[in-house]
Amino acid sequence: MKKRFIQIVLVYLLFVSLSDILFAQGFSTSIKYEPFLFIYKVEKNIENEFSFSGIDVSLDYKINNRLQTEFQTGFNYVDNRYRGIDAGFRIKSFLFESPIYFSGGLGISFLRNAAMSHSFRSYEKQIYFGSIGIGVNSTSNIVIQFTYRFPIGNNEIGHAEYSILNPENKRIIKYKMVGMLKIGLGYAISL
Repeated sequence: MKKRFIQIVLVYLLFVSLSDILFAQGFSTSIKYEPFLFIYKVEKNIENEFSFSGIDVSLDYKINNRLQTEFQTGFNYVDNRYRGIDAGFRIKSFLFESPIYFSGGLGISFLRNAAMSHSFRSYEKQIYFGSIGIGVNSTSNIVIQFTYRFPIGNNEIGHAEYSILNPENKRIIKYKMVGMLKIGLGYAISL
């Protein structure tokens, strides 16, 4: 899957290079502050935590007035449950050449071990994700975006260990990512 992700990025870069000659529309970049609701599952219970620690930087390529591609990278942090650097590719489709768009894409999160205590341990791994969203690019370079990210494949982010008196009878509870609802507010400039 990692090899496939690298191939997609290389095809994207080749496409952008060739389409600049063919379509000559242009690049833009944006930086977004993205607080988010982190949704995860503990056994059969769905839980969530809100975080103000999200930031995203993107490079966009406008193919035409209705279609735009975006390569983004960012950082997200939730308490001791989730800390990762993300990279992704998104396609934006603008509604009737208006500033409102729908987006969909794929990406990868490189999780770092955020916590290792006696009871909880977060994993250091990669999680692949899909994303869907809606946004607005205003005329004053302000970007407002709502995105839902969901894991593709293995979604385990950590586990908790509990033992009562006897360590041999410990109970392991897995924590699994369900998704992330991100609210982005940013500033974009044309290059």
